[in-house]
Amino acid sequence: MFFSARSVIDETFAPSVGATFGLYAGILIFCGLFCSYCTELFARLQTPSVILNVLLALVTIIGLPIARRHDLNPAAFTFTHWENLYHWPSGFTFFVSWRHCTR
Repeated sequence: MFFSARSVIDETFAPSVGATFGLYAGILIFCGLFCSYCTELFARLQTPSVILNVLLALVTIIGLPIARRHDLNPAAFTFTHWENLYHWPSGFTFFVSWRHCTR
């Protein structure tokens, strides 16, 4: 996210491998120190964080279908229809499609 914010400001920005690793290491060290030495603050932030995550999940689960109610596919289409867009056999494509969903 840090590099993405930088690329919004300067479209020609491309982080080097060293900068990416440095940012990763810095965040990892910060999180380790925060979790080790700020346990009281961490404990106080945990409950509001859990409540906020549950509320946002509910808003997404309930709000998304309401907001898109006119553009949803019918249940029969959603659960029974799929298209083979590859030249592989249909059974093989079905199982390989699960791999492509995780990317």
